[in-house]
Amino acid sequence: MLSEVSQEPVTNLPEDTDLISSGILDSMGFLTFVTKLQQHLDIELPLDEYVPEEFILLGKFITICEETLKTKKNG
Repeated sequence: MLSEVSQEPVTNLPEDTDLISSGILDSMGFLTFVTKLQQHLDIELPLDEYVPEEFILLGKFITICEETLKTKKNG
């Protein structure tokens, strides 16, 4: 899904990859990615609970998604 909206190739990215400063996504691309991912997973990510530096890092973003999915499953 990330490759659909990225501006750069997205294979084997390390978890500390900053999706914006690396050039993979611009701010609009990031919003598009988040929207598509939320629709695909049928979740709403609590992005207002995080500072941007947390959710633009690939590893942290994955953790946020996993936590949101667990909450939805258990809720």
